[in-house]
Amino acid sequence: MPSIPREVIEHSLHVKEDAKPIKQRLRRFAQDRKDAIKEELTKLLAAGFIKEVLHPDWLANPVLVRKKTGQWRMCVDYTDLNKSCPKDPFGLPRIDQVVDSTADCELLSFLDCYSGYHQIRLKESDCLKTSFITPFGAYCYITMPFGLKNAGATYQCMIQRCFSTQMSRNVEAYVDDVVVKTKQKDDLITYLEETFASIRAFRMKLNPEKCIFRVPSRKLLGFMVSHRGIQANPGKINAILNMKPPSSQKDVQKLTGCMAALNWFVSRLGERGMPFFKLLKKTDNFQWGPEAQKAFEDFKQLLTTPPVLASPHPRAAVVICVGDFPGFHGDSQLVVNQVMKEWSCLDYNMTAYRQEVRKLEDKFDGLELTHVLRHNNEAANRLANFGSKREAAPSDVFVEHLYEPTVPRKETIEATDTQDGLDMVGPFKKAVGGYTHLFVAVDKFSKWIEAKPVITIMADKARDFFINIVHRFGVPNRIITVNDTQFTGGVFKDFCEDFGIKICYASVAHPMSNGQVERANVMVLQGIKARVFDRLHPYAGKWVEQLPSVLWSLCTTPSRATGQSTFFLVYGAEAMLPNEVEFESLRFRNFNEERYGDN
Repeated sequence: MPSIPREVIEHSLHVKEDAKPIKQRLRRFAQDRKDAIKEELTKLLAAGFIKEVLHPDWLANPVLVRKKTGQWRMCVDYTDLNKSCPKDPFGLPRIDQVVDSTADCELLSFLDCYSGYHQIRLKESDCLKTSFITPFGAYCYITMPFGLKNAGATYQCMIQRCFSTQMSRNVEAYVDDVVVKTKQKDDLITYLEETFASIRAFRMKLNPEKCIFRVPSRKLLGFMVSHRGIQANPGKINAILNMKPPSSQKDVQKLTGCMAALNWFVSRLGERGMPFFKLLKKTDNFQWGPEAQKAFEDFKQLLTTPPVLASPHPRAAVVICVGDFPGFHGDSQLVVNQVMKEWSCLDYNMTAYRQEVRKLEDKFDGLELTHVLRHNNEAANRLANFGSKREAAPSDVFVEHLYEPTVPRKETIEATDTQDGLDMVGPFKKAVGGYTHLFVAVDKFSKWIEAKPVITIMADKARDFFINIVHRFGVPNRIITVNDTQFTGGVFKDFCEDFGIKICYASVAHPMSNGQVERANVMVLQGIKARVFDRLHPYAGKWVEQLPSVLWSLCTTPSRATGQSTFFLVYGAEAMLPNEVEFESLRFRNFNEERYGDN
């Protein structure tokens, strides 16, 4: 298929020099999708849009998407390639300006290019970078494909070059949506001849089946444009009119999304939708109340007669509603005279205020400040005094709330819901005694870590490990663990039911839901590795001997999250370290056996 000459436009990827090529592995496809891929490859090869390649550096996977007709559309996932390409600064037109420019025209003609993107050639040195893998081999594009980061900007640039003498006069375009507009019927043929001449000069090809000529109205970029003006898309209106009252937050999100698509045609949309936005707050108790139902019905009633946005008539009267204030008053003669340029601004601190006034001054036709004495400007004076002064509390209130005159009061927040995280780590090199795995548990509140080496990882071993924790620290409200058989088996479940412990299982696809125990695993492994790494081969099996010292260091080291050691949070005092005993620290010397002997 003929394409646009390279000297006119050519798409270049501009891949960063330090970008590392990425090869994706071939994904699995169902048989119907394989057939669709093979059919699409046959069409692309026949049209000369792709070619077969061997040993490319970049490889992407095709993605199949359903069309409205039910057929498959094949695209390529260029996510990795796009991350290595800089953004093209060529901007796209504003949709609202394109739609506004096509409104109020008697006749419209809509053009559709045949495989528009594929009419632009890809730079020869960049072709291999667009390679993709299929069940039938690897191929790369010769022309510009869909899915590239800057493909839309390149196509818009080509359109604007093609219709450079017609844009905003009788042609409007947003990427591949091209409209020839005619305000007078007699000019239609002239404008179309001019348009076709530009298309032939650039060797562009149109799709006659999708081109529509000489229509008074049609859908454009989600809106209905006609000689009357701009109307809301009937499909979007019917979506709300046929919608049932929402029964969940997801339904409310769908409703607010449909409302946002009609914000041009509904005045005070934020105020009308406030009852719906209140329901989007995170809560476990969703209630669709009378207020929301009334707002829902009122909004539906409003959409039964949607307005038409039309251009103002040049001879008709126009009413503009703006906020108005009778005047500006200031209680500082210095500020007033500086703004009115009667006095110069010498104070550096006042310069910033004057500059802000200068920025706002351009938005008014005229600005006049009048100095009003403070006693005559009571409203502003009261507001200024209220916001700046600090009054002391009445003495009776002060006395009632004072805890102790010389002792600062500290409030202690008590933990009401105890949660433990539980996991299994291994296998390790077999240690003395046959130990190969670790059971690890962490208290979510205090961050206290427990770990026990085991020979087997059966459910009864997990139960025995946690029973030991319960006997020393009490019964938690819940346990968060993984979906391993030792935690899902009947032995462990029966134990939790007997003690009234709720089990929550973390998703395999979302391990962050049990993030504290995952972090505890890392810290325990790092501590063990630091102690046996230098003697890894002869002494790697002695990791069990190093485990107590690792747990001791973790429990006596202050946590970044709490600022305290886990030992202090559990026992209410810091642990007595060995060096304190050896060197007889102050705490060691002040120890009173009679006072603390029973503790």
